[in-house]
Amino acid sequence: YARHGFDGVVQLAPFACIPEIVAKSIIPSISRDLDIPVLTLFIDEQTGKAGVQTRLEAFVDLLQKKRDTRIGAERLVV
Repeated sequence: YARHGFDGVVQLAPFACIPEIVAKSIIPSISRDLDIPVLTLFIDEQTGKAGVQTRLEAFVDLLQKKRDTRIGAERLVV
């Protein structure tokens, strides 16, 4: 996704899913290497809507600030 211009990735996984738990262990290095933020959300029947919404809003804020910083830096170069 980073190579296609996406600003970030949301990994949504069911709680206690072994393949997703394994993937979560390598995602930080991929995120760092490709310079793309990743938000991992594990969901089960007890997951509260408000908590998920708060985490998504915070992630979008982070992406907007990163994009604004990048655009500002590009303007300084031009």
